[in-house]
Amino acid sequence: MAWKPARWTPRGLTLAAGVIASSLAGLSLTLAGAALRWAAVPSCAGGDCPVLGEVVEFRPYQPPAVHDASGTVVAYLPGRVSAWTDLANLSPWLVEGVVAVEDRRFREHRGVDHRGILRAAVRNVRSGQTREGASTLTMQLVRVLWVDGLQGYSKWRRKAVELRAARALERELTKDQILEFYLNSVYMGTGVYGVEAASWDYFGKPASELELWEAASLVGTIKTPARYNPRGGEPARQRRDLVLEVMEREGVVSSAEAAEALQQPMRFLEEGPDHQAGSYFASAVDRELRRLVPDPARRSGARVFTTLDRRAQASAEARLAEQIRRLKAQAAEGAADADDGDRERPLQGALVMVEMETGAIRAVVGGRSFDESEYNRATQARRQPGSAFKPIVFGAALEAQTLTLADRIDLSPVRMETDEGLWEPKDLVEDTTGMPARFALARSSNTAAIRIGMAAGLPAVRDFARRLGVQSPIAPYPSTLLGASELTPLELAAAYAVIGNGGLAVDPYLIERIEFPGGQPAWQRETEPRRAIQPEVAFLVHSALVDVVNRGTGYSIRREGYQGPAAGKTGTTNEGYDAWFVGYDGRLSAAVWIGFDQPRAIVKEATGGGIAAPVWARVMMDLAGPSGSPARWRRPPGLSEVLVDESMGFRVPDGCESTRPARMELFLVGTEPVSFCPDFELRTDLNVPLVAPPVETSGVTNLSTVDPENSTVDPEKSS
Repeated sequence: MAWKPARWTPRGLTLAAGVIASSLAGLSLTLAGAALRWAAVPSCAGGDCPVLGEVVEFRPYQPPAVHDASGTVVAYLPGRVSAWTDLANLSPWLVEGVVAVEDRRFREHRGVDHRGILRAAVRNVRSGQTREGASTLTMQLVRVLWVDGLQGYSKWRRKAVELRAARALERELTKDQILEFYLNSVYMGTGVYGVEAASWDYFGKPASELELWEAASLVGTIKTPARYNPRGGEPARQRRDLVLEVMEREGVVSSAEAAEALQQPMRFLEEGPDHQAGSYFASAVDRELRRLVPDPARRSGARVFTTLDRRAQASAEARLAEQIRRLKAQAAEGAADADDGDRERPLQGALVMVEMETGAIRAVVGGRSFDESEYNRATQARRQPGSAFKPIVFGAALEAQTLTLADRIDLSPVRMETDEGLWEPKDLVEDTTGMPARFALARSSNTAAIRIGMAAGLPAVRDFARRLGVQSPIAPYPSTLLGASELTPLELAAAYAVIGNGGLAVDPYLIERIEFPGGQPAWQRETEPRRAIQPEVAFLVHSALVDVVNRGTGYSIRREGYQGPAAGKTGTTNEGYDAWFVGYDGRLSAAVWIGFDQPRAIVKEATGGGIAAPVWARVMMDLAGPSGSPARWRRPPGLSEVLVDESMGFRVPDGCESTRPARMELFLVGTEPVSFCPDFELRTDLNVPLVAPPVETSGVTNLSTVDPENSTVDPEKSS
C-alpha cells in the first residue's frame, strides 16, 4: 500500500504551527541565554569549583569495605559508600553500555554534543514537552564532582557553568579518565555511589565479574536509581530490557547475546552490605582498623579482609535472640520478670567465638540489638565471671604442683577474718568428708576453689590468668578465686582457647589483611603462637573441663542434643545476676553471657548451666551438627595415667584386688601418688591427702559469697 500523507484540518495546522513556533522560540532563548551566561562567567562557578588541574589526583573519601573470611563484601564502614576501581577492572559490557545509553557520541564530542542538543530539541518539539536531555557524560560528571559548588545558581547559570566546565575537563582528562571518574562517582541508589560498590550491593560480586544482564541492570539504574535499581521490581526489569535493546542496536552486544540476557530473571541480594557499620562485628572491625591505620586518608578506599564466618555470626545472633525471648516468656509465666517492664534497660546477652589455633574471631554478638545499643558487651563489657574463672584457679595450682586431680579436697566451711568482718562463702556442695579435685570442679565447689587457690597463692593465679591472655585487673583478694574480678567475654573465650589449644596462645583478632588503593603495600597479619602454659598442664585442665560437660554443671550441653567433643565451664554470680558458659569443641572456643547492664536477677534460680549453656550447644549444632567438629586433642608425653582409689586418691598397685571404687587418673610425671592397696595393707604412716591450707587475709572487698552453680544434684536432673 502506498504511503499517504496525513490530512490536516485547519485547526490542526494552526495548533501544530503554534507548538513548533513556541518550541523553536524556547530553544533559541535557551541557547542564547546559555551563550550569554557562558560568556559572563569568567571561571567555573565564579571560583567556587576546584582547580581543574587537581581533578586528575582527586579521589573522594571512600569508606573501607569489610570483607568476610570468604572475601565477600559484607559492610562498609561509616561514610559515603563508594569503592574506586580502575576502568580496566570494570566489565566492558558495563562501560560500553553506559556510553551507548547515556552518551553514544561520547568519544566524538569535546564535552558538549551539539548534534545531541539539536536532536533532543527536535524530539522535544515533536512531543510538545521535554522528554530528552542533551547532557553528555562529561557534563553529568561536572554535576557529580561539583554538586556543592553548583547549589544556589539559577538554571541558566548552572547550564553555562556545566558547558564551560565540561569543555575544561575534556582538555584536562582523557576520555578514559572521564569515564573512570564518572563510573566511580555516579549515584546508584540505596546510598551507594559508583558501579563497583553497586555491584557488591546488588549482586555480591566485583564489577569485573558481572554477567551481561547484571551489567545492563546497573546501566539502567543510572537514569533513576530509586525506581530502576535491581530491587525495583517490574520497572527495573523493563528498564534493563530497554538497555539491552540499545546495546544491541549500538553494536555493543550481538543479537544472540542480547536475546540470552533478556531471558534471565532479575536475581539480586535481598539486602546489600551494611552501609554504616550497623552491626557489632563491623563496629568492632572499625575500632581495630582505626588502631592499625590511624591516618583517615590512608583508610580511604581500603579493603579490609576479616575473620567473619557469616554462618557462625547468623547462628550466634539467632540463638542468643531466641534465648532472650524464651527468658522473657518464662518471666511472663511468673518465674520472674526478665525485663521488669523496663524498656530502657532490657535483658541483654553477648556471644563471641574464637578459632583456637589461629585466634581468628569468627562471630561477635554484643547485645540484643545494635540499633538499640551500640555498646559491644562481647568485647567491652567487664562482668564477674563467677565459676567460669575456676579453671584458671585449678590450672595455676596444677602448674605449681600444689594439686593433682586425684587429691581429695577438704570441703569443710571456710571462714576468713577481713576488714569488713567474717567472710563465710557458701557452698552448695555438702560433702564434709572431702572430694577429689576433678569432681570438685565438675560440681563447681566454692570451698574447693578457695582452698586450691590459696594453696597455689593469689599471685600464681593472677600470673596464670595473664599468660592465658586476661588483661583486665585481677583483684588480690580471695573472692577472685570465685570469679569476683570482672572480665570480658572475649577474654574468657581466648583464655579457654589456650587450654583447648594445648597451652599455645594466639591473640584474638578480627582483621586478616588490609589492601590499600593506589598501589600502597598491603598490611598482612602475622600470627605467631606463643607458649603460655605447658601442654601437660593444659591437658589436665582440659580433661577436667570435659568432665564438667559430661557429668557436671555443664551437662545441659548434652541434654540439648549436642554429642560432639566439648569442654567448658558454667558460671553464675550472686543472686543470678550473670549467667555464663565458656567452652570449646574441636575447633572453636566461645563465651556466652546473659544478664542486665545494671545487674539484677535474670529469672528465678538462674544458672549458667540452665540459661547460657543451651545457647552454646545450639550454635555448635548449627555449625557442625550434633556430632560436632572432630576433636584435635592429643595427650602430651609428659603425663602418666594410673589407677587410683576414687575416694582416697592413692595409687592402686598392680595385683591389688581391692573392691573399692577406682578410676584412671592423669598426673604430671613425678606427681603420682604413692601405692596403697587398702583391702590388704594396713598403713599407719600415710595420711589421706586433704588439700586444706590455712587461709588468712585482710582487706577483702567485693566478695562473691554464693555460686548457685555448685551442686551435688545428679546432672541428669539438674538445670
